[in-house]
Amino acid sequence: MAFKPIPAALFIRYLKAKGLVGYGRRSGTSHEVWDYPRDRPGLPRPIVIRPEYAEIPARHVQTSLLALGIDHKTFERELVELGIVKQKGRKKK
Repeated sequence: MAFKPIPAALFIRYLKAKGLVGYGRRSGTSHEVWDYPRDRPGLPRPIVIRPEYAEIPARHVQTSLLALGIDHKTFERELVELGIVKQKGRKKK
């Protein structure tokens, strides 16, 4: 499945469920920095998002997943496993 923009609130819930912490905005910017807590090893590159936007662009989702070290299928599976989204099921005949 191709990457698509996702709602910012959903992506933030996912980051929190993965144990990441939002370190707020850097001085004078509109971007929020997310990384693991300071008492454990961080990501190779922190995830940076603009929470005031309604959706996270597809390219940002893709690069964020690369920083987390997971692929898109794993991301979709974890969204369901963590209870962030409901599993899409087949319609009964």
